[in-house]
Amino acid sequence: MVITMSKYILIGILSGVCLIVLAGASFILAIIIRHQRRLKYSITIIPLKTNKFFYWLLDIFLALIMVLLGFIFAKPQDSGLVQELYTIWGMATGEIRIVLSILMFINLCCLAISIVLTYAKSAVVNDGIYTAIYFLDWNHLYDFYFEKKGNKVIVSNNRNGALTLSGTSAPLKFDPADREKLKFLLNKNKNKFVSKN
Repeated sequence: MVITMSKYILIGILSGVCLIVLAGASFILAIIIRHQRRLKYSITIIPLKTNKFFYWLLDIFLALIMVLLGFIFAKPQDSGLVQELYTIWGMATGEIRIVLSILMFINLCCLAISIVLTYAKSAVVNDGIYTAIYFLDWNHLYDFYFEKKGNKVIVSNNRNGALTLSGTSAPLKFDPADREKLKFLLNKNKNKFVSKN
């Protein structure tokens, strides 16, 4: 009786986590897609790039987990990874497939976000700076920092500056020929609407 109740509690908890992940993933995807659509229809002044290496690694890792879960889903009784669900939790094959389906769905949500971030573009436009995950309006540009060597810039919407972790972007790469133009635009718009009081 205790085992029977506990397995349904486990499925219920996983279902709740699945709904939370779905809501969070939907919210994040909606923001990213909205920003990317706005960027598509804006006039790009300076294209920017971010390092996508870790996104690609995450894509591959999550895809491999999806394949692994798919193989386990096909024949759960042959997998050593789910034997505890059979023995300790006393689940039947159908219930294990429900748990695996929930895990696959959670993984799919994470994979969707990772793929969208992998292909998201960044650029300086008339109204501000689009990055993969957010839009920094000129009204909120408080500071920026150029690497001394190289062609990367970090922008910040934090009043304490670009060298604090809060409110800073990932390093944004630009064409070396655009350095002076970008520096001019950032200087021109930095603290644009900050009160002088």
